[in-house]
Amino acid sequence: AEQYTAGNYVDSFTSASGCDSLVTTTLSIIPVITSSASASICNGDSLFLAGAYQSAAGNYVDSFTSASGCDSLVTTILTVNTASSYTDIQLAACDFTWIDGVTYTASNSSATFTTSNALGCDSVITLNLTINPVFATIAQNGNDIEASATNGAAPYYYDWSTGETTASITPNANGPYWVVVNDADSCFSDTASFDVTFVSGTGILTLDNMFNIYPNPTNDIINIDRKGNNQYLSANVYDIFGKLLINTNNTKISLNKFENAVYILKINTPTKTFTTRIIKH
Repeated sequence: AEQYTAGNYVDSFTSASGCDSLVTTTLSIIPVITSSASASICNGDSLFLAGAYQSAAGNYVDSFTSASGCDSLVTTILTVNTASSYTDIQLAACDFTWIDGVTYTASNSSATFTTSNALGCDSVITLNLTINPVFATIAQNGNDIEASATNGAAPYYYDWSTGETTASITPNANGPYWVVVNDADSCFSDTASFDVTFVSGTGILTLDNMFNIYPNPTNDIINIDRKGNNQYLSANVYDIFGKLLINTNNTKISLNKFENAVYILKINTPTKTFTTRIIKH
């Protein structure tokens, strides 16, 4: 009979001489050899297991023959690691060199760079770069003209057409003046210009001795009161980027619908235009 248990088994045969011949068989059972292993791949890759290339996580069994001629079963636990991605948000005022070695001169939200993450799989980085150039403006401040800048990184440096390098200068003659501002990262503004008309041969005519502008700072209303016989025609209000917001001949100007910021106020008279800064808080 077929035997499946280890032990001694006797079979009786008839010899050539007609006598009994007894054969004792000692049967041993060698167990199946089993083992396990772990493996990992990146998403999109594959590994040859269980007779095929596998790309999904799971347990896969391969059968081999041991030295004793018995089955050897190996179970492989396959893990699939996913690629990672993230966005690198950057803000600059001029040329910007990224990790890909490329220098960008304009805003960019499509450039990518591929590296490896901690699991050894691809890590895709997307650039989100916004370039806001340094923006310079000039406004009258009493007997002076004063430059200011937005965007970029402080401190700012000033290069006037007169050769002066301070934020505020005192003109000694009427005419055009200009300034270029650069920031701590050596990003330069466009040229800002201002036409000085308030210098006279007998002294300097200023906004302060022609009009009262109050309150400044304000949370809403700006009042424009004439001093003496000085004539008022109209006023313009601009944001710091030079966009005209208000054009009026009223002497009370409401900034209620605008956000808290610095604004440029220009007062027009029959002969001159005076410029100053207004702060709404």
